[in-house]
This record gives sequence, structure tokens and C-alpha cells, in this order.
Amino acid sequence: MAAPTDTYELLKYNMVHAHDTFKLGYDTILSHLESPPHDDLKNFLGYCEAWALSIESHHTSEEEVVFPFLNQKMDFSGEKAQHEIIHANLDRLLALIIDAKADPSKFDAAALKDLMAEFREPLYTHLDEEVEHISASNLKEAQFEEHDVKTMVEKLEAYAKSHGDPFLLVPFMRRSVLAISELNGVPMFLPTVTLLQQSKTPGPQCLGFFASLSFRLSLRRSTLGTLMSYLDAGTPI
Repeated sequence: MAAPTDTYELLKYNMVHAHDTFKLGYDTILSHLESPPHDDLKNFLGYCEAWALSIESHHTSEEEVVFPFLNQKMDFSGEKAQHEIIHANLDRLLALIIDAKADPSKFDAAALKDLMAEFREPLYTHLDEEVEHISASNLKEAQFEEHDVKTMVEKLEAYAKSHGDPFLLVPFMRRSVLAISELNGVPMFLPTVTLLQQSKTPGPQCLGFFASLSFRLSLRRSTLGTLMSYLDAGTPI
């Protein structure tokens, strides 16, 4: 599916790919909790943490850029309330992860699995409902001007570039977004590309789950190598 030529479609197009990334991350984490990678626990916990913080970063960008714009003519208080529920669950998840990173003996796969299972319904409901709310037809019905929508999308991309932590989010995005793009046959959405282009080398806090040989998370090595070659060559994606 090619990128849309209709400006009103851009926000939903980008949001769908972001949300698909989070769903892939959720499914990956839950599947590994069925048989926890105790021999690669540091990398697994690093991935879990990056997934949770990526959602938080995504929601912050929405609340800072997208919702204030859309709330001029629409009501996104429901999405804001959903964010609060999701973040409460993410806080619980991150607390378990941080404890286990500090002391691996505290890693409790069953507790993480139960929390993730409890978390699925509010998370997926939000991800699915939000993309329908920002559909092109709804934006047009609300009578947003096309150039204003384009400006908002550009501001969202700029916000992602200036606020995303490349040493934390890049490894997660490199693994997850490529899988989505490859499966759907679509290019990566711009907010992700701008994050990726900030850093070609991950920082020390995430070298583990970025470079791990054993923790592949079901993504093909060739796909990651393709992106790295694009970035190293400075090729537009």
C-alpha cells in the first residue's frame, strides 16, 4: 500500500503503522513470557522497557501536538482518558521490569504475563478506536483546512525527532517497524525515520537487546541489515 496522496489520510496512515508496531511488541513480549529467555534476560527486559517507553513517548507526542489541534473541532477527551488507564498499567509494568533489571532473581514471568494479559483489552481498544476517530472522513467532516492538517503532521514529525530518545527507542523501532513494513509492503512512517536517523550506534544502555545474537524476536537479520545499510549510506527511506 503506497503512502496516501490525500493530506487528510496522512495522520491515520502514520498512526496505523505506529499502533501496529506496539501490537507487534505486545505479541512478542507475551509469546516470550510463555517460555522466558532466562539465558538472555537482560536483553528481554530491555526490549520490554523500550516497548513501554515507546508507547509513553508516542502518547506524549499526541497530547502535545495532535490532540490540541484536533480538539479545536473534535473531542479527544476519550482518548486522553484511555491514555491515563494505559499509563497506569505501563507504570506497573515498568516497576516490575526495573526491579528485575536491578536484581534478576526478582524476575517474575507469571506476574508479567498476568499484567500483560490484563493490559491487552484497554490497549488494543484504544489503538483501534483512535485510528478510526482520526479518519480522513472525520477530519473533513469537522472542516479542518487541508494546509492546517499538513502543518500539524509536520509538527508531529518534528516533535518526534526532537523529543524521542534515540538511544532507547531506536533499537525497538529498528526491530519492530521493519517487520511491520515488510509484512505490509509499505514504507516506514516519517516520525520513525527521523528517530532512526538521529543515531546509527546505540548507546550503552541498550547495546544488549540491540545486538543480542540469541534474542531475535522473530525478526529476520537480513531486514535489520537492510535498514542499517540504508542509514549508513544516507539513503532516504
